[in-house]
This record gives sequence, C-alpha cells and structure tokens, in this order.
Amino acid sequence: MTASNLETAIVGSTARPAKQRDPWFDNARAILIALVIVGHLVEEMSQRSADALYTWIYAFHMPAFVLVSGYLSKSFTASPRQSRALVATLLVPYVVFRAIHELERYWVTGSYSLKLFVPSFALWFLLALAVWRLLTPVLKVLRYPALFAVVLFVLAPFDQSLGSTFSLGRVFGLLPYFVVGLVLEHRHLRLLSGTVVRWAGAVVLAAGFAVAWVVAPVVRRGDLYLRGSYHSLSEGWISGPAHHLVVLIGGLVGSAAILAITPRGSHWFAVVGRNSLTVYLLQAALIFPLKLNGTLHGDWDWYVTAAAVVAGFTGAALLGSPWVERATRWLVRPPTGWLFAREKAPQPV
Repeated sequence: MTASNLETAIVGSTARPAKQRDPWFDNARAILIALVIVGHLVEEMSQRSADALYTWIYAFHMPAFVLVSGYLSKSFTASPRQSRALVATLLVPYVVFRAIHELERYWVTGSYSLKLFVPSFALWFLLALAVWRLLTPVLKVLRYPALFAVVLFVLAPFDQSLGSTFSLGRVFGLLPYFVVGLVLEHRHLRLLSGTVVRWAGAVVLAAGFAVAWVVAPVVRRGDLYLRGSYHSLSEGWISGPAHHLVVLIGGLVGSAAILAITPRGSHWFAVVGRNSLTVYLLQAALIFPLKLNGTLHGDWDWYVTAAAVVAGFTGAALLGSPWVERATRWLVRPPTGWLFAREKAPQPV
C-alpha cells in the first residue's frame, strides 16, 4: 500500500484525486500530531506551566483531528477496497502496537495485562476511527446527523458501564466532531480563510491559553477526555451534560481557530501530516515506557515545559520524515494481503 493510500485510510477517503489533495489538511495534521506528542510529554509534569499547556492542548487538539478525519471521510461507503484499507491501516496496526505496548510494560514493570479490546495509552484513536468510518454510511443517510451525534454525546455517559472497552467512551464523546467534519462543505471552510479570520484564530488560541492558565488547577482532566460516564466523574444528571456541552463547544471553537491559523499552501512539514499514522504509532511506542517508569513525572521548572514543546515538534518532524516512514513501514503497515479473500471476477452475462 502506498503512502497516499495509507493517508486516505487513516483520515478518510476523499473525492479528489491524490494529485489535487489540499495541503491545508496535511499542514493541519502536522501541527496537531506535534501537539499530540507535546501533550503526552507534559501529561505527568506537575508544574503550573505544564498543567496549563496540557489543559490548553487537550481542549481542542483531538477534536480538531477528529473533525478533519470526518471531513475527509465523505466518500467512505465501506466498499471492499475501503474495508480492506480500514483493516490493513487501522485494525492490524492496532493489534501489533497493542502487543508492543505489553512487551514494553513487561520490560519496565515485570508484569503484563494484555486486554486486546481495551486500548493502551494512545491506541484508542485507531479503534474509534475505525468505528466512525464504519458508521459513516449510516450517518450520511440521516436528516440531522449532527443532532443525532450530540444526543448520543449527552446520553451515552449516563450509562455507568461506559468506558475504554473498544474505545466506546471516546467513540461517543468525540462523535460530534467527526459528524461536524462529515457535514461541512468546502464553502464552510472558506469562511476560515482571510487575514482577519487568521488573526481572530490566533487571538482565540492565545485567549484560550490564558484561560487554561487560570483554570488548570481546578479543571478535572477527565472532563477533557470525553471518555467516561458521568458517574465515574462524580457528576450529577444536570452538571454532567452541562460540563460535557461546555467542553464540546470549546473543542469546536478551538478546532476552528487552529484551522484558521494553519497555512494553506504547500510547506515542508506537510509530509508530517501525510505520515500522521506513522508519527502517532511511533511516538506512543517511544513515550509509553517513559510513562511506565516515571521518567516524565515530577515538579519541573518552566523551562522543562518549553523543552517538551521543542521536543514534540522536533519529534514529529523526525518521525514523520520520509526516511523514517520507509524504515518503519514493515511495522506500521505490515503485509496483510494474506488476510483478504480474493475478489471474484465478474461473471459474464
């Protein structure tokens, strides 16, 4: 499978030929995957700067990633070709890296707990994206798919058993972003272009960081994850949906802001966005052992937070480079042709 086919599978099939792909989305994914790494690096740091940065990043980075995935999934119909791509580029890598994570756990801690259907660390996204892709044909026939997604978003957490199995918590929690992307049209996205809008996006992101700095000490991270039940968050039947909706709106605003400031033209870092699956899987495998042995935990000075930002963007550039993608293709995209039945030739009439 070629790199362009991989990207189609990870973010969705597009109606455009590959030669007409919009570099804007590649640029956006490059920025967002770098923020993923930064968020993972600062997650267990306890200084104020790291806490504020983490709160700011998690308010919008995965919502934006999911929204873009939804927009680029418009032509997904679960055809045999698309279904094979989904298995080869999402489900098989999930199994491979789920096993890698358990080997790392055993190496660091001496114990293991291979729960195949409970994603470890960052692997939830692969299962969730597979479910959203499979739901796409159903969502596209609904009259009000966004309303349907928001209703599920609000109601699903009332189920106290909602959790990480099959990533169902995040499937429902981030579904509205996927559906918003699915129903957006190019004319809607054009509203995010223009100098004034770009400056407005920058102001929104800056103001968001200022708010995160103030509220980070009291914000519960579980509210930002959108993955658990109201009961697990000790929320009531009114406060739970209210907090969820606030997070939902904040994620939409942040997504629009980050897309507004993203460069439109083709840039050198667009290749990082095209190789976003490689970056996502490799950074998880590299950071997971550091989380297990406590290397990233501690009350560091502010400059460690700054170093984490530099490391995140540098790491994304390196892991998303063409030579790393080629060198790790056997692991990120292992051969899967043997899994699939041969397509039957059409019978003559």
